[in-house]
Amino acid sequence: MFARIYTSARVGFHATLISAEADLLPGLPNVSVIGLPDHSLRESRDRIRSAVHNSGFRFPARNIVINLAPNDTPKEGGLIEAAMAVAVLVSSGQLPQEAFAGTAILGALSLDGSLVAARGIIASALFAAGSKQITRLIVPEAVAGSLTVPPETEVYAIRTLGELPLYCSGGMTPRAGLKYEPAYEHPEICVEHIFGLGPAKRALAIAAVGRHHVLMAGSPGTGKSLLARAYRHILPPLPFHEAAEVTRIP
Repeated sequence: MFARIYTSARVGFHATLISAEADLLPGLPNVSVIGLPDHSLRESRDRIRSAVHNSGFRFPARNIVINLAPNDTPKEGGLIEAAMAVAVLVSSGQLPQEAFAGTAILGALSLDGSLVAARGIIASALFAAGSKQITRLIVPEAVAGSLTVPPETEVYAIRTLGELPLYCSGGMTPRAGLKYEPAYEHPEICVEHIFGLGPAKRALAIAAVGRHHVLMAGSPGTGKSLLARAYRHILPPLPFHEAAEVTRIP
């Protein structure tokens, strides 16, 4: 039986939507991970096996092929492990595929089946929440309360894979994500408080109004850092999609 589970992972400074596809084939018991996984994802085969077993599920004694699509994008990090495990459980008939429609699962796995956070989980969750294909997120309980997502996205926090049957039956209540409110900090220094540097201040004002990039160059002590500290206070508050983009930068 074929199964597809969505997840998200960082690729460089950005994140991308990834589908973990699992299929059970005839043959000797084996687990193959394809789709340009890195070394850590190749090691995840044994973690997934232990996590599934220790969560009360049955790991199928079949020839299992797990494909991470898109196939031309290198995959790295442990955020995909939980989706890979769920894909195996769905393909073996232990969980229903329809329960994960429009759902992205993010998290690494411990041997006892616990979902744990991994590097880039906040940025990856924000990207998945902004995708038109995703309306629900399943994330580790430790990070569920710190996610700022669009109001139409439901966030479910689970501790272990063993809680997934409760989610599939509709018995789990989504967590309320943090409402995004652009923050305003009282400026420690304003552009108008800087003495001199008139041409530079005018250039910053023009760049802020026209939404242009700014490159500051000059000798040490000419005021570059001072202008940069003051510049952010004349910029408008970031909308949600721009704040999410800034969050992806490590």
